[in-house]
Amino acid sequence: MEELIKIENLSKSFTTHHLDKTINPIKDLSLTVNKGDFLGIVGKSGSGKSTIIKCIYRTYTTSSGHIWYESKDFGRVDLSSLEERKIIQLRKNEIGYVSQFLNIMPRTTSLDLVINSCLETGASYAEAEKIAKETLRHFDLDEELWDSYPNTFSGGEKLRLNISVAIVKKPRLLLLDEPTASLDNLSKIKVRESIEKLKAEGTTMIGIFHDIEFMEGLTDKIFYLGENRMEVEN
Repeated sequence: MEELIKIENLSKSFTTHHLDKTINPIKDLSLTVNKGDFLGIVGKSGSGKSTIIKCIYRTYTTSSGHIWYESKDFGRVDLSSLEERKIIQLRKNEIGYVSQFLNIMPRTTSLDLVINSCLETGASYAEAEKIAKETLRHFDLDEELWDSYPNTFSGGEKLRLNISVAIVKKPRLLLLDEPTASLDNLSKIKVRESIEKLKAEGTTMIGIFHDIEFMEGLTDKIFYLGENRMEVEN
């Protein structure tokens, strides 16, 4: 199968200067994700799962190693050293990221956030508005909140909005960092349905879930961080 992501000898360290202490959550990590696959990453709390996701998305810079990505816009690139302008373009056009936290633009309503995300795919405003409303309804975000600023939302509402903003783009690569952390069972079902739909359409995904049951039947492979072991799902 064709590779989309190939991580080679990735290391990431953090230095606490006032304690003169360095920690190394990720050291010499190597793994491969094929196009269309869903890789789940499992490991103890603090083992560096989120660090891997953030290095791929480049919210963290790597200490050493390579993250090779077969991009549509630029061909094969190393995300660990790619220039910032191209990283921004890849985030806009190809790579989505969902976390349990929401980074929001001030004075932008929840509906506008999803519309703007959809507009970046080249959709017309009318089409983007239609898709945005359908997506927010799917995730049961109350219509009374559509014209509100998300900084007033609950944790679950922010997370559902965050997922909506990411999936309307139908990204080539979707990074999921605990996307069901503060959701009730009904909302988890809605997230699962959306992930299954994206996967059927060819989106490649890398996800971290504490809810192991949620991953069952979704992931093609599971990487056990700390054991450096890859397991293929049936």
